[in-house]
Amino acid sequence: MEHVGFVVTNLDPEYKFYTEVLGFRDTYRGGRVGAPVLSWINLSVSDGTDYIELMLFKGMPDVKALGSQHHLDLQVTDLGQAIADLKAKPGYEAYRLGIDPHHIAPNHRRQTNSFDPDGTRTEIMEPETLDGKPAPTSPAPPP
Repeated sequence: MEHVGFVVTNLDPEYKFYTEVLGFRDTYRGGRVGAPVLSWINLSVSDGTDYIELMLFKGMPDVKALGSQHHLDLQVTDLGQAIADLKAKPGYEAYRLGIDPHHIAPNHRRQTNSFDPDGTRTEIMEPETLDGKPAPTSPAPPP
């Protein structure tokens, strides 16, 4: 598991808690394509590469959006093979699964998503960007 993401509606106290109290470090800021504001902040553990992803909102999103924003990310080396393995599992048809192995996330990595029965998202993503270079961090302000 690479990271866990959760909704944050009041960035300042959350950011201070994770950075000043727990010692996480700010490693990446990202935004949805065309968004005028920052969409998330990645905070890594102080002694490794694992991280949490603060999903930024002005107010609490509705239940459907909340299930998609609260998520865990599973890292795989080959997204195409991971999707083939998932398709072979019993019960595959019961879950919504983004099966496009060529989907590129805003952080320039190949990614797909599945959703549990309550709508919570599991993101499945390759560890490297397509060109091997880090995706640029977003300078946009928080919502």
